[in-house]
Amino acid sequence: LYTTLNQVFGVYALLICFFGTFLNIFLFFVCLRIQNNTTFVFLRFFAIVNICTLYWWNLNHFFNAFSSINLPTLSKWACKIGNYIQFSSLQIAAWFLVLISVDGVMSVY
Repeated sequence: LYTTLNQVFGVYALLICFFGTFLNIFLFFVCLRIQNNTTFVFLRFFAIVNICTLYWWNLNHFFNAFSSINLPTLSKWACKIGNYIQFSSLQIAAWFLVLISVDGVMSVY
């Protein structure tokens, strides 16, 4: 039962990577067409940062489910760089959401 659930979650993590990448690229190009609004500039960068947040943990779950590869244990540098990218991109994405909210408030006033 554990192996089956682990493989189901591994496939789910891979689907999140594929659909998330596709939708974030779509968001980027939609926001690229609208040039005169700062909210869409923030959303463009938000889409790029979200692509970075998708991969480290989701691909690690996929690899753990179907092979014995564990990304953080490949090497010391893979662990450090991967975790840095993951945590910093999550923080950057959160700050872009804050900037989008502040921009919305400023445009109302």
